[in-house]
Amino acid sequence: MNNASLHALKSLSCFTAVTYYSTSHICDVECFLHDKTLNAFYFLSMIAKPIFFIIIGYIDEEMKITAQYAFFKIKSIFLIVAFWNVLFLFMDASLFKRGYLLQNGILLSIAIIYLCHPLLIKVLQLPFGAALSMLCLAGVSVLLNLSSASREIPNSINSSDYYDVFISVAYYLFGRVLGAAPGQRVTKTGGMLWTARIGMVPTAALLILYERFISNGIARSWPWYFLEPLIISVLCLMLFIIFDNLMILNKFIVKMVSFVSPTMVGVYIIHYSVFYLFSTAYDINNVTLRFTLLVTVFMASVIVSRLLLLNKYTSKIISL
Repeated sequence: MNNASLHALKSLSCFTAVTYYSTSHICDVECFLHDKTLNAFYFLSMIAKPIFFIIIGYIDEEMKITAQYAFFKIKSIFLIVAFWNVLFLFMDASLFKRGYLLQNGILLSIAIIYLCHPLLIKVLQLPFGAALSMLCLAGVSVLLNLSSASREIPNSINSSDYYDVFISVAYYLFGRVLGAAPGQRVTKTGGMLWTARIGMVPTAALLILYERFISNGIARSWPWYFLEPLIISVLCLMLFIIFDNLMILNKFIVKMVSFVSPTMVGVYIIHYSVFYLFSTAYDINNVTLRFTLLVTVFMASVIVSRLLLLNKYTSKIISL
């Protein structure tokens, strides 16, 4: 399996994102997890989605994807969105209202990326084109989030997740840059690897300090808001470099990653249903090993996605 370490990182990021998303919906008033555990998932989830888009950008650049490939992805996304929207229209519309299907704007972001594929290729070919585009996209995302926060209008779907579509495209471009030959020459050097290893802890600490002491004062000091995507980008880059230089030789781990990784889009789609079934069937506040419950939900989602992938018809509604 090519890039087994990066696929492992993508799987870990998916686990973190879907776990935090599910638990945050359950923990509206009282949470079955300890506050410190939920806080840890919160901080990990902040880098989960950026890592996901960086990795798919990196892999697309290595594959040298074509316009035909991009068109196939767009058709797949359209089919997935159409099927699940129609299904939940008849089953339970409240799941969609709670941000179920397009949670975190994952599918919407991917659709925009492949719709704009010809433009992104031209941007990557321009001198400093990718850097300028990433800055502009991040700026638009930050301004839209600030505008939404200032209005403080409650939404059944978290609108900020959809504003983050712009910065998701920026992270995808970042991955394409890292996947190009010059990018690989930089990230695979020993100096960059040691810099990433040494810098991970202080950068993560800086993000925690920012969220705890600065983020709450955004409305009064909005320029500080632009610091958050910068810190997250540096943290994601360091994490990416560490895993990109990691060689996984254990055959069991490689097989496990190859089993889990292809199901990630499916896990994003169905995980909340699985979590919802677990939370209604059992009193999760009385679960002894609560973290085990979260792992069980994730693995159950992986197994369901894997089973759906076995059939050529059901695979079209669960994977790109």
